[in-house]
Amino acid sequence: MKKNRLVWQAPLLALMLFALSILSIHYWAKWRLQQAVAHLPEKTINGLYHIKVGNSYLNIWNGEWVITEVTVQTDTAAWLTFRTQWPDSFPPLLSMTLKGMKIGNFNWIEYFYGREVHVRSLEIESPVITAFTKQDTSQHDPSNLRSQLLALPELLAPFTAVLHVRKTSINDASIHLRTIQAPGDTSFQEIQHADLYIKDTHIKRHPEEITYCKELELKAAHVKTVFRRNTQMIEWEDFKFSKKGRLFSMQHFAFTPLRSEQAFFKDIGVRKAYFKFNCAEIVGRGFDLDRFIRYNYLYMDSLRVQEPVMHFTINKMLPLPYRKLLPHEMVARIENTFHIGTVVVKDGDILLTNRVPGRDFLISFNHSYITATNFSNDPLMMDARNPLDIRAESRLMNQSPIQLTMHIPLRSEQFDADYTATIEALPLDMLNPLLDHKRLSIKSGYLQSAEIKSVIRNGVATGTVQMQYQGLQVAIMKKDTGKTRKVVSKIANILLNEDNEKDDPANFVIGNINLTRTRQEEYFAFLWHSIQTGMLPTVMPALKKVMSPES
Repeated sequence: MKKNRLVWQAPLLALMLFALSILSIHYWAKWRLQQAVAHLPEKTINGLYHIKVGNSYLNIWNGEWVITEVTVQTDTAAWLTFRTQWPDSFPPLLSMTLKGMKIGNFNWIEYFYGREVHVRSLEIESPVITAFTKQDTSQHDPSNLRSQLLALPELLAPFTAVLHVRKTSINDASIHLRTIQAPGDTSFQEIQHADLYIKDTHIKRHPEEITYCKELELKAAHVKTVFRRNTQMIEWEDFKFSKKGRLFSMQHFAFTPLRSEQAFFKDIGVRKAYFKFNCAEIVGRGFDLDRFIRYNYLYMDSLRVQEPVMHFTINKMLPLPYRKLLPHEMVARIENTFHIGTVVVKDGDILLTNRVPGRDFLISFNHSYITATNFSNDPLMMDARNPLDIRAESRLMNQSPIQLTMHIPLRSEQFDADYTATIEALPLDMLNPLLDHKRLSIKSGYLQSAEIKSVIRNGVATGTVQMQYQGLQVAIMKKDTGKTRKVVSKIANILLNEDNEKDDPANFVIGNINLTRTRQEEYFAFLWHSIQTGMLPTVMPALKKVMSPES
């Protein structure tokens, strides 16, 4: 009988001991974790940042941990002491608050015994982050994204050897960041009402063992950046990004100068454009985030810009700069590799205001549609046989149709390009704002069509201009006063080609383009100046003689 009792009493006792052990471990672990949380207000990160935690709830069975009211605040006294001892260092001045944080399936055993954090889910509610930092210029390339990401583990997981989160969601975040770019130059970034979802974050202390995300989705109601010594600002609304979809979009994008035109021209002191830009929408497709993170390579299949308005103001009363960079020179200065398969601009307006003594001239290209393919500095994508290809159509002054085809080898070591352009149905007096020959003014005439073909090699433009027009009349102006020279104007109108039509082959004049660029000419200004060398002979072969000081 005793033997039979022992048969069932021994398993029962073992079961009771096991249950007691589990309960003991549960309460011990819960007590240990609560003690750790209770002592968090005494914890500091690197001796500079205090952590405070409000109420917390822990369910040891399913590893659920809920925390409310978390704050991280910089100890300013310790920060100033640190700066005094190491003046070349600038740890971030940080202020962060969270309404709440929920951790699901937290593995407390691995945390206590190995300082490894493994959780199924992490939810952060309404974080507000304000930080003041200094850009690290000690790196070879401080703009390199990978070098910045490698500094994140210490920030994201300061108390752990391993951080593994399967799913992370951050809801309604607001971030305010000021960064010292250089002495006297501080940039400001602001992100409002952002939602972030990340799948699978795995961080170890070794850089080669970092996975920031396998999937990522980001939304933000408003993003703003102020830079260049508080003189320029970019902002946009309703930003969306999907790593899985390889897609991003933003609404109401704007680039806004924060200086007035008067202040800008006074500060710059040379002939440089005052620029404003806004558009209804920008959409990028095929964006490869992994390639961007690992190799700092901006790769995208297509970029669409919807209804942009670009406004340039040029003060021609200012002197020309010593040198203007050309597209291939600007691309050569970009250290990061990029490739955008296709850039599409839909229904854009380009407004160019030329400021000259006494008045302003406005030139506009309206309802512009532009397609650019192979926009790249990747040597495997861009060479002389595979240049940047641009095809555009627009309406000059919202009236005359223009078409343009251009090829630019962006990796060329010299200034090379090919282009063809056509324009139709143009009242010729509309060209007056474009004429650099201030002593010539077109009074009447109508252009049926113009065909322009040009090749640029090593900064020398050659080609032809074929213009068909009727009823051309001009006026020659005095150099000093700008008044009409009546006698010379009459002579000029006798000598010029009043009509130039292909139907009259014997009198049809084809102009030849021939111009060498000077270092002060910007790209499109040089194109226009070279076209003028072909246009003027078709108008008046003896124009130089008529306008000479001796005439």
